[in-house]
Amino acid sequence: MIETASDEEERSRRILQQQEFELEVTMIRMNLDHLMKRYAREIQEMIDAADDRPGALLQLDQHERFAIESARQLYDRVQTIQTA
Repeated sequence: MIETASDEEERSRRILQQQEFELEVTMIRMNLDHLMKRYAREIQEMIDAADDRPGALLQLDQHERFAIESARQLYDRVQTIQTA
């Protein structure tokens, strides 16, 4: 979209959008990495389980909840941009 922008204003807007996206992805990744480390044992037990029983419920902190909600919102925004 940056490369095909029709004018400089559109190009600048798309570059800013890309930078915001990259920053948001970085923050989401950091918080999800924290979640994965904090619950590594529980996650590994669920991966190793041979049956289909539900895994442990994870108690997410505010940053982890924010990261998951941000990932959902980011996905929705990307879908909107791609269909526009």
